[in-house]
Amino acid sequence: MSVAKLNIASVLVGDSKQDFRLRTPDAQDANARLDLLVACVHQAVTAGCRVVVLPAGFFVVASCAERDALEQVCLAQLAGEPILVAFGIDVRPAKKGGARKGDVEETPGDKFSVGKASAASEQAGYDLFGYVVEAGQFLISRIAQTGITTEEVQRTISDAECDARCKSSRLLGGAKVALLLCGEVRSEAWHTAMGTRAPDLVLHLAHASVPLGGTSNESWTKSVDGLMQELPGTAVWAFADHIRAMGHWDSASGLVPLVRRVCGASVPQVSADPVAHEIPATMYVYAAA
Repeated sequence: MSVAKLNIASVLVGDSKQDFRLRTPDAQDANARLDLLVACVHQAVTAGCRVVVLPAGFFVVASCAERDALEQVCLAQLAGEPILVAFGIDVRPAKKGGARKGDVEETPGDKFSVGKASAASEQAGYDLFGYVVEAGQFLISRIAQTGITTEEVQRTISDAECDARCKSSRLLGGAKVALLLCGEVRSEAWHTAMGTRAPDLVLHLAHASVPLGGTSNESWTKSVDGLMQELPGTAVWAFADHIRAMGHWDSASGLVPLVRRVCGASVPQVSADPVAHEIPATMYVYAAA
Protein backbone atom coordinates (compact mmCIF):
# COMPACT_ATOMS: atom_id res chain seq x y z
CA MET A 1 0.00 0.00 0.00
CA SER A 2 1.42 3.39 -1.02
CA VAL A 3 1.07 6.76 0.67
CA ALA A 4 1.23 8.53 -2.68
CA LYS A 5 -1.56 11.01 -1.90
CA LEU A 6 -1.17 12.19 1.64
CA ASN A 7 -0.75 15.49 3.49
CA ILE A 8 1.46 15.24 6.58
CA ALA A 9 1.82 17.87 9.31
CA SER A 10 5.10 17.97 11.25
CA VAL A 11 5.03 20.17 14.36
CA LEU A 12 8.09 21.83 15.87
CA VAL A 13 7.56 23.03 19.46
CA GLY A 14 9.57 26.05 20.57
CA ASP A 15 11.76 24.78 23.40
CA SER A 16 15.53 25.05 23.37
CA LYS A 17 17.49 21.92 24.32
CA GLN A 18 18.26 23.43 27.72
CA ASP A 19 14.64 24.45 28.37
CA PHE A 20 13.49 20.98 27.38
CA ARG A 21 15.90 19.35 29.80
CA LEU A 22 14.70 21.61 32.61
CA ARG A 23 11.01 20.79 32.16
CA THR A 24 9.46 19.26 35.26
CA PRO A 25 6.15 17.41 35.70
CA ASP A 26 3.54 20.09 36.20
CA ALA A 27 -0.26 19.95 35.91
CA GLN A 28 -0.49 23.38 34.28
CA ASP A 29 2.04 22.30 31.66
CA ALA A 30 0.22 19.01 31.05
CA ASN A 31 -3.10 20.75 30.52
CA ALA A 32 -1.54 23.39 28.28
CA ARG A 33 0.05 20.63 26.24
CA LEU A 34 -3.31 18.87 25.95
CA ASP A 35 -4.77 22.09 24.58
CA LEU A 36 -1.84 22.37 22.16
CA LEU A 37 -2.39 18.77 21.05
CA VAL A 38 -6.01 19.51 20.21
CA ALA A 39 -5.09 22.80 18.49
CA CYS A 40 -2.53 21.01 16.31
CA VAL A 41 -5.03 18.31 15.36
CA HIS A 42 -7.71 20.82 14.40
CA GLN A 43 -5.24 22.90 12.37
CA ALA A 44 -3.92 19.77 10.63
CA VAL A 45 -7.40 18.50 9.79
CA THR A 46 -8.34 21.95 8.42
CA ALA A 47 -5.20 21.81 6.25
CA GLY A 48 -6.33 18.50 4.78
CA CYS A 49 -3.77 16.38 6.64
CA ARG A 50 -4.25 12.72 7.49
CA VAL A 51 -1.22 12.58 9.79
CA VAL A 52 0.20 14.98 12.41
CA VAL A 53 3.58 14.30 14.03
CA LEU A 54 4.43 15.84 17.43
CA PRO A 55 7.75 15.50 19.28
CA ALA A 56 8.96 12.86 21.68
CA GLY A 57 8.59 14.13 25.23
CA PHE A 58 5.63 16.27 24.18
CA PHE A 59 4.25 15.52 27.65
CA VAL A 60 6.31 15.13 30.84
CA VAL A 61 4.86 13.31 33.87
CA ALA A 62 6.29 12.10 37.17
CA SER A 63 5.21 8.47 37.33
CA CYS A 64 3.92 5.54 35.32
CA ALA A 65 0.53 5.96 36.99
CA GLU A 66 0.33 9.53 35.68
CA ARG A 67 1.42 8.30 32.25
CA ASP A 68 -1.38 5.72 32.26
CA ALA A 69 -3.97 8.34 33.20
CA LEU A 70 -2.70 10.79 30.60
CA GLU A 71 -2.91 8.14 27.88
CA GLN A 72 -6.65 7.79 28.51
CA VAL A 73 -7.17 11.56 28.56
CA CYS A 74 -5.41 11.84 25.20
CA LEU A 75 -7.62 9.14 23.70
CA ALA A 76 -10.72 10.97 24.94
CA GLN A 77 -9.48 14.27 23.49
CA LEU A 78 -8.81 12.67 20.11
CA ALA A 79 -11.99 10.58 19.88
CA GLY A 80 -13.53 10.76 16.44
CA GLU A 81 -10.75 12.86 14.88
CA PRO A 82 -10.13 11.57 11.31
CA ILE A 83 -6.35 11.70 11.58
CA LEU A 84 -3.30 9.82 12.83
CA VAL A 85 -1.61 11.61 15.74
CA ALA A 86 1.90 10.69 16.91
CA PHE A 87 3.31 12.05 20.19
CA GLY A 88 5.54 11.11 23.13
CA ILE A 89 5.27 11.00 26.92
CA ASP A 90 8.41 11.11 29.09
CA VAL A 91 8.31 9.88 32.69
CA ARG A 92 10.66 12.00 34.78
CA PRO A 93 10.55 10.84 38.40
CA ALA A 94 10.77 13.33 41.22
CA LYS A 95 13.85 13.78 43.35
CA LYS A 96 14.24 14.05 47.11
CA GLY A 97 11.28 12.01 48.25
CA GLY A 98 8.83 13.06 45.56
CA ALA A 99 9.00 16.84 45.87
CA ARG A 100 9.09 18.60 42.52
CA LYS A 101 9.53 22.19 41.55
CA GLY A 102 6.33 23.46 40.01
CA ASP A 103 3.87 21.00 41.62
CA VAL A 104 0.33 22.39 41.62
CA GLU A 105 -2.95 21.27 43.08
CA GLU A 106 -5.75 20.00 40.89
CA THR A 107 -8.18 22.77 40.01
CA PRO A 108 -11.72 22.59 38.55
CA GLY A 109 -11.64 22.28 34.79
CA ASP A 110 -8.22 20.60 34.60
CA LYS A 111 -8.16 17.70 32.15
CA PHE A 112 -5.18 16.16 33.89
CA SER A 113 -3.60 16.59 37.32
CA VAL A 114 -0.07 15.79 38.47
CA GLY A 115 0.29 13.76 41.66
CA LYS A 116 3.16 12.34 43.68
CA ALA A 117 5.76 10.16 42.00
CA SER A 118 5.86 6.55 43.13
CA ALA A 119 8.97 5.04 44.73
CA ALA A 120 9.16 2.50 41.93
CA SER A 121 9.21 5.18 39.24
CA GLU A 122 11.92 7.09 41.12
CA GLN A 123 14.15 4.03 41.03
CA ALA A 124 13.48 3.33 37.36
CA GLY A 125 15.03 6.52 35.96
CA TYR A 126 13.63 8.36 32.95
CA ASP A 127 11.32 6.34 30.70
CA LEU A 128 10.52 7.59 27.20
CA PHE A 129 7.38 6.44 25.39
CA GLY A 130 5.79 6.99 21.98
CA TYR A 131 2.26 6.56 20.63
CA VAL A 132 0.22 6.76 17.45
CA VAL A 133 -3.51 7.36 17.84
CA GLU A 134 -5.95 6.69 15.02
CA ALA A 135 -9.43 8.21 15.36
CA GLY A 136 -9.28 8.07 19.16
CA GLN A 137 -7.83 4.56 19.45
CA PHE A 138 -4.24 3.45 19.78
CA LEU A 139 -2.77 2.22 16.53
CA ILE A 140 0.67 1.96 18.17
CA SER A 141 0.54 1.97 21.96
CA ARG A 142 3.16 2.77 24.62
CA ILE A 143 6.38 2.03 22.78
CA ALA A 144 9.46 2.52 24.97
CA GLN A 145 12.62 4.03 23.52
CA THR A 146 15.34 1.36 23.39
CA GLY A 147 18.53 3.37 22.92
CA ILE A 148 20.25 6.43 21.46
CA THR A 149 23.54 5.31 19.89
CA THR A 150 24.67 3.18 16.96
CA GLU A 151 25.69 0.08 18.89
CA GLU A 152 23.44 0.44 21.93
CA VAL A 153 20.49 -1.58 20.59
CA GLN A 154 21.03 -5.26 19.90
CA ARG A 155 19.42 -6.83 16.84
CA THR A 156 17.49 -9.24 19.07
CA ILE A 157 15.82 -6.26 20.78
CA SER A 158 14.88 -4.40 17.60
CA ASP A 159 13.53 -7.60 16.03
CA ALA A 160 11.46 -8.39 19.12
CA GLU A 161 10.08 -4.84 19.34
CA CYS A 162 9.48 -4.12 15.69
CA ASP A 163 6.13 -5.86 15.16
CA ALA A 164 4.58 -3.66 17.86
CA ARG A 165 6.01 -0.61 16.03
CA CYS A 166 4.54 -1.38 12.57
CA LYS A 167 0.77 -1.41 12.13
CA SER A 168 -1.61 -1.11 9.19
CA SER A 169 -3.73 2.04 9.27
CA ARG A 170 -7.40 1.93 8.40
CA LEU A 171 -7.50 5.69 7.83
CA LEU A 172 -4.61 5.42 5.37
CA GLY A 173 -6.20 2.61 3.39
CA GLY A 174 -4.10 -0.16 4.88
CA ALA A 175 -0.73 1.63 4.62
CA LYS A 176 1.80 0.29 7.12
CA VAL A 177 2.83 2.91 9.68
CA ALA A 178 5.98 2.57 11.81
CA LEU A 179 7.16 4.51 14.86
CA LEU A 180 10.78 5.39 15.67
CA LEU A 181 11.85 7.29 18.80
CA CYS A 182 14.60 9.89 18.84
CA GLY A 183 18.16 8.48 18.81
CA GLU A 184 17.00 5.01 17.75
CA VAL A 185 17.53 6.29 14.21
CA ARG A 186 21.28 6.06 14.91
CA SER A 187 20.99 2.30 15.51
CA GLU A 188 21.86 0.03 12.60
CA ALA A 189 19.84 -2.71 14.27
CA TRP A 190 16.73 -0.53 13.99
CA HIS A 191 17.53 0.29 10.35
CA THR A 192 17.60 -3.42 9.53
CA ALA A 193 14.52 -4.27 11.57
CA MET A 194 12.47 -1.50 9.96
CA GLY A 195 13.64 -2.60 6.54
CA THR A 196 12.38 -6.14 7.07
CA ARG A 197 8.89 -4.81 7.95
CA ALA A 198 8.82 -2.54 4.87
CA PRO A 199 6.64 0.28 6.28
CA ASP A 200 5.02 2.83 3.98
CA LEU A 201 5.38 5.63 6.53
CA VAL A 202 7.92 6.05 9.34
CA LEU A 203 6.97 8.58 12.03
CA HIS A 204 10.15 9.72 13.78
CA LEU A 205 9.62 11.53 17.08
CA ALA A 206 12.70 13.23 18.57
CA HIS A 207 13.17 15.18 21.77
CA ALA A 208 15.02 18.46 21.32
CA SER A 209 17.26 20.41 18.90
CA VAL A 210 18.32 17.45 16.79
CA PRO A 211 21.06 18.38 14.24
CA LEU A 212 19.30 17.18 11.09
CA GLY A 213 21.57 18.96 8.62
CA GLY A 214 25.29 19.31 8.01
CA THR A 215 28.15 16.84 8.06
CA SER A 216 29.44 17.16 11.64
CA ASN A 217 29.85 14.11 13.86
CA GLU A 218 26.76 15.24 15.79
CA SER A 219 24.57 15.45 12.68
CA TRP A 220 21.89 12.82 12.19
CA THR A 221 22.00 13.19 8.40
CA LYS A 222 23.90 9.94 7.82
CA SER A 223 21.71 8.09 10.31
CA VAL A 224 18.49 9.15 8.60
CA ASP A 225 20.00 8.32 5.22
CA GLY A 226 21.03 4.91 6.55
CA LEU A 227 17.48 4.21 7.72
CA MET A 228 16.00 5.25 4.39
CA GLN A 229 18.35 2.98 2.45
CA GLU A 230 16.67 0.03 4.17
CA LEU A 231 13.09 1.13 3.42
CA PRO A 232 10.97 0.57 0.28
CA GLY A 233 11.51 3.18 -2.42
CA THR A 234 8.02 4.62 -2.01
CA ALA A 235 8.23 4.96 1.78
CA VAL A 236 7.98 8.33 3.54
CA TRP A 237 9.79 9.54 6.68
CA ALA A 238 8.24 12.29 8.84
CA PHE A 239 9.96 14.05 11.76
CA ALA A 240 9.19 16.37 14.71
CA ASP A 241 11.09 17.71 17.72
CA HIS A 242 11.42 20.66 20.12
CA ILE A 243 13.57 23.49 18.77
CA ARG A 244 13.54 27.20 19.61
CA ALA A 245 14.41 28.26 16.04
CA MET A 246 11.24 26.56 14.74
CA GLY A 247 13.18 25.06 11.86
CA HIS A 248 16.22 22.96 10.98
CA TRP A 249 18.84 24.45 8.69
CA ASP A 250 21.84 23.23 6.74
CA SER A 251 24.53 25.81 5.95
CA ALA A 252 24.77 24.50 2.39
CA SER A 253 21.19 23.68 1.44
CA GLY A 254 19.10 25.90 3.74
CA LEU A 255 15.92 24.68 5.41
CA VAL A 256 16.02 20.92 6.04
CA PRO A 257 12.75 19.14 5.14
CA LEU A 258 10.90 17.37 7.92
CA VAL A 259 9.26 14.93 5.51
CA ARG A 260 11.22 12.95 2.93
CA ARG A 261 10.53 10.22 0.40
CA VAL A 262 13.01 7.35 0.15
CA CYS A 263 13.21 7.38 -3.65
CA GLY A 264 14.77 10.85 -3.54
CA ALA A 265 11.83 12.73 -5.01
CA SER A 266 11.21 15.88 -2.99
CA VAL A 267 8.08 16.17 -0.88
CA PRO A 268 6.66 19.67 -1.48
CA GLN A 269 6.20 21.87 1.58
CA VAL A 270 2.70 23.34 1.35
CA SER A 271 2.86 25.70 4.32
CA ALA A 272 4.64 26.62 7.54
CA ASP A 273 2.31 28.36 9.97
CA PRO A 274 2.33 29.07 13.69
CA VAL A 275 -0.13 27.13 15.79
CA ALA A 276 -2.59 29.42 17.60
CA HIS A 277 -1.58 28.63 21.17
CA GLU A 278 0.33 30.11 24.13
CA ILE A 279 3.05 27.47 23.70
CA PRO A 280 5.05 28.43 20.61
CA ALA A 281 4.81 25.86 17.83
CA THR A 282 5.03 25.83 14.04
CA MET A 283 3.23 23.36 11.78
CA TYR A 284 4.92 22.38 8.53
CA VAL A 285 2.53 20.77 6.05
CA TYR A 286 3.92 18.57 3.28
CA ALA A 287 2.14 17.04 0.29
CA ALA A 288 3.45 13.52 0.02
CA ALA A 289 2.15 13.05 -3.53
